[in-house]
Amino acid sequence: MNCRWFICASTLATVLEGSALTLTGNVTADFPAGPTVLASDGPGVGIPSNAPSGTLSGWDIAGLYFHLDLAADELTVGIRCHGIAGDADGDGDASHTSDWLAANNGTDAPGLRSSESLCVGFDLDNNGSLDLIAGNRMFSDDAENHHYQNAVTVQPPLLPFAFDVSQSPLAGAHVYEPAPATPDYEFVIREFSSLVPNIMALPCFGVVAYGGSFLDDGIGEDVFIPDSPVCITEGGALAAPLVTISQPETGRVRLDWNGVPWASAYSVRESATPTGPWTEVALLAAPGWLRPESGPLEARRFFTVVAVR
Repeated sequence: MNCRWFICASTLATVLEGSALTLTGNVTADFPAGPTVLASDGPGVGIPSNAPSGTLSGWDIAGLYFHLDLAADELTVGIRCHGIAGDADGDGDASHTSDWLAANNGTDAPGLRSSESLCVGFDLDNNGSLDLIAGNRMFSDDAENHHYQNAVTVQPPLLPFAFDVSQSPLAGAHVYEPAPATPDYEFVIREFSSLVPNIMALPCFGVVAYGGSFLDDGIGEDVFIPDSPVCITEGGALAAPLVTISQPETGRVRLDWNGVPWASAYSVRESATPTGPWTEVALLAAPGWLRPESGPLEARRFFTVVAVR
């Protein structure tokens, strides 16, 4: 078994590297099978005694899903609840307050609004403190759901309070208004490699998830901490560098390209035809290559650059 990325222990939650996901609000359909998620939790949110038998609150987190898209440099996160996400009273309608909840002076706010929050905190450097929080924050805009993401500067007494209330929302970054056909909460963390620049050398990080509201008096909030860290699996394709070519002087060719997240080196390859076969002529740690001087009578050559782990 290849233990290079610390995935020998079957208890570790893992992140699958691959292409981008299409988010619909249904994590079991949106996230591919395999090692996308191994973090699940049984029912455990407190329900008032006057609630119907078998009520499952939409704050009761059932599992966390993670998917890393290397090419886009995005980490997609899915939160699956035992009920419909944000449906505090478990009546199948995340925008309706049941009579029994109203009798407790509680409210199930429409969608994920007001004090309702589903979010995930990340301990990216594994030092026991939160570094990043992302999701639907408490006291967001009542008129519209939003996904927020920002660094944690002060460790909060309760996870949703880690959000910086002055932070602007990342519009369109998540699927909201959960419903029976799309019951889950999903969001995207962009430019993930800038948050964890050494993730491929130390690819595990801690997470904690929260679901709850101050409005639904009598229904418990859920804080879910998986038994094991989230880890990146080996595999997946890096983004292709965008190459520009110039001729700074006679007989010299220069290639320049953008840096690629997660790349540890760049392979410059040369061929006599545009389709190969290709021969590696340089392996570089940083973008940019000036081809050694060649004679002016050399036949036409083609070049490509491949990002390497």
